[in-house]
Amino acid sequence: MNKKRIILALFFQYTGKFLAIFISMMLAKMLGVDLYGEYAYFLSLANIIMLPVIAGVPQLILKEFGKTSNLFNHDVVNWSSSFIIINMIIISIGYIGYIGYSVDSISYEFIFLFLFFVLARGLSQRNGAIITAVSYTHLRAHETDSYL
Repeated sequence: MNKKRIILALFFQYTGKFLAIFISMMLAKMLGVDLYGEYAYFLSLANIIMLPVIAGVPQLILKEFGKTSNLFNHDVVNWSSSFIIINMIIISIGYIGYIGYSVDSISYEFIFLFLFFVLARGLSQRNGAIITAVSYTHLRAHETDSYL
């Protein structure tokens, strides 16, 4: 593999991690103890809820792209975003119903943040799997061409 690509990938990974830490520190300072605790609570629950929302879609995308090198004829890519959105709606309705009965005071801004985060995280996992699958398929096509 190209050393320049490895260095760029490491740079972007570490930059993203440092930005996440910096943003987290800034949010803690801006929101204060109580609001940041509520934000962290909803964020951790959103991460847990996201797992059944994506329900193996990234792995299925990688599997389907691995079967064939035709990048534009994959039904799993077409229906995966609808699947994630429908799962998010069903699971979030149940979760919001649970919160409504179990918590006395709810900040509705955090519920909307929760819904947005679950949806954005699920779709970004899907898109990351598509990018990974396309890059592997592209690399595999170039490797076979070089041996011919």
